[in-house]
Amino acid sequence: MLMRRLGLLLLVLPCTAALGSAERNQQHLQMLSHYDGTVPAPAPLVHTDTYNPLFSTADHARTWSPNYPSPYSYERVEAKLAPACQWRKRPDGLYKKIDNCDNDQLFDVSVELTIKYAIIVPPKTGGVKAIGDSPAEDSPPPFVNSVTDGEGAPLPWNLFREDKQWYLHYKFSPPVEARAYYTVRIDFQLQQVLQGDEGENKYRASWLSEWNAPVKEMHITWA
Repeated sequence: MLMRRLGLLLLVLPCTAALGSAERNQQHLQMLSHYDGTVPAPAPLVHTDTYNPLFSTADHARTWSPNYPSPYSYERVEAKLAPACQWRKRPDGLYKKIDNCDNDQLFDVSVELTIKYAIIVPPKTGGVKAIGDSPAEDSPPPFVNSVTDGEGAPLPWNLFREDKQWYLHYKFSPPVEARAYYTVRIDFQLQQVLQGDEGENKYRASWLSEWNAPVKEMHITWA
């Protein structure tokens, strides 16, 4: 899998603390016109190793890829992270979510990830995002609570492990057939990733550096 790496991200932080109807649930898309200054019109789809300003605009420099230009970019990414209680395994093998626990039991990290796509060259039917590190084959998988579009309609998804990371593949519903923005929201919890104790701890989030296209804006907060 070819991924674009933004650089290693290290967080060192204290610890205190079925699809609906497409007609009813379809996300209202903001269409992108030729004159939209934030997402430039497509340039010729040719292979180039350098940016040539004679072929396009300055905006294309920010969405450059070897297959020039990138057919889409991430307009804005928001990641909200917080320490969380470990889920409790029940006798039937299922897990029960625990909302309250002592600080010394906060070993998980909950994540609310919002991704706003700018689709420059349609169509686009879905996406893939790394959502957690998996250094060993027996690393516990993330608990995925929900995957929805910008209007809250559920999207089909599946979780898989590759190259020591957990990836989430999701499908747009319906596929985007025109130049437009499309938002995906992912709510999940990473198991046993917070290291340390109440006084000092750390969490590595290298999965936040893995993207398939250029990222124009990213905001990361720790609750």
